[in-house]
Amino acid sequence: MNGFRRTYNLLPKTGIEPVSPRPQRGVLTTILLGPLTVLAMSVEGPSFELFQNTNAMIYYVRAAVHLVLFVVFVWVVKSDMDFLPAELLPIPGYSLSKLAWLTIVDLYMQVGYHAFAVYISLTSASDSALFHRFHFISTAIMLPVAFTVGILFWSLHLIDPKLLIPEGLEKFFVPNFLRDHSQHTLPAFAMLTDHILWVHSRPNKLRAFNALLIFAFLYIVDIHLVYAISGNWVYGIMGQLSFLFRWLFVLACAILLYLVFLVGDALNVCFHPSLANKQAYD
Repeated sequence: MNGFRRTYNLLPKTGIEPVSPRPQRGVLTTILLGPLTVLAMSVEGPSFELFQNTNAMIYYVRAAVHLVLFVVFVWVVKSDMDFLPAELLPIPGYSLSKLAWLTIVDLYMQVGYHAFAVYISLTSASDSALFHRFHFISTAIMLPVAFTVGILFWSLHLIDPKLLIPEGLEKFFVPNFLRDHSQHTLPAFAMLTDHILWVHSRPNKLRAFNALLIFAFLYIVDIHLVYAISGNWVYGIMGQLSFLFRWLFVLACAILLYLVFLVGDALNVCFHPSLANKQAYD
């Protein structure tokens, strides 16, 4: 039991502690640790202690996966830094203007989220307020944004790549398998993995809608601010559409963002059927 106590001491403490620290297991962690648990329960002595340590191991499996994803996304962000000359950025010479591209916003969100997830895995109790915020961020914001980026990019790319490319930058945005998939496919895959690893509590749909509405509003302000300063739209399709159809396109993208959230919520229940009859926590 001493080994278990030492392991559990690394996990967070709150004012109210559970009798037995048993975090809910995701599908992947159950598959990985299930045989080990059965083996440990079948015998007494050191193996039984191993069974108790299995609950703590779940946290470390999650932390390891998120750490790998954090490193990968840091590499993706770093590799993108020198992709365009400074004078060809949305606002020439201003590196932060790249955040007018939703893809880049999503990549920075991925870096921050997976760093946060590593911290949560190792330090936060399952009944803490911070843990609940973590669930909300994952289900209500991270997954919808990641999948929306992938859906919009690949849909418009299949129709006409010029719909995505700012005018005059066609020679820079040539198809590149590694860059395209690391920026537009990997985030969705990462959040799918996240939803398998974690049993994320289901968020209140109205609160999720409000969070996505705020996100969409801030992003719309972002791209229009860049246009007001530079005189150029960051996406080719924005310049090709009339005022009315441009706003209809923006509205359609916002609706897609919320629909993806609903699909993600359904996937969460599919991965973890125990959530089906549970009320939203937030």
